[in-house]
Amino acid sequence: MWAVLVLLGALAAPGAPQRRAEPLGCADNFDIRADTIIRTQDSQTLGARFMNESEVSDRDECVRLCCQTPDCNVFIYEEKNPGSCYLFDCGPTDDFKCKFHTHAHYVSGVMTVNRQVAELESQIKLSKHEQELTGLRRKSVTLVQSKPKLKAPTTKPPTTTTTTKATPTQTVATTTEFEHINASSLTS
Repeated sequence: MWAVLVLLGALAAPGAPQRRAEPLGCADNFDIRADTIIRTQDSQTLGARFMNESEVSDRDECVRLCCQTPDCNVFIYEEKNPGSCYLFDCGPTDDFKCKFHTHAHYVSGVMTVNRQVAELESQIKLSKHEQELTGLRRKSVTLVQSKPKLKAPTTKPPTTTTTTKATPTQTVATTTEFEHINASSLTS
């Protein structure tokens, strides 16, 4: 799969904006207005930058395309099938360079947050969640390693002293006697 994506990236038209995975929550950061079109000439005069035009199947695909294109913060979708999706960089929210006008069959989407800040905040949240999760792994390993090993109690049985008297003569059987007993029990 990765090789296919790399190959598709290599086949992209020269000068076309590079695509990347959609940042988490990017599509939620657009203010979308129906029947609105960009005033292209006025916006470019103010410093807005046209980035790309692509045919897409619907508005959601246009939003994803903008999210996947670095520096894209405005999309214009022409509502037809297939529709045209125009991508723009209109600058930061505190120095916005695009102007709009009402126009039927066009939808405009403007990113309502500073894209770089939103992406950085998203990465920080993801990193924080990852750290919390890996922290559980470290705690688990520490608990397993530091868990005290239970040993059976080592108590010695009480010591008792007994004394026995030895008998003066004890008879001990020898190997020869066992052979004799075995031989005699076989013959009887």
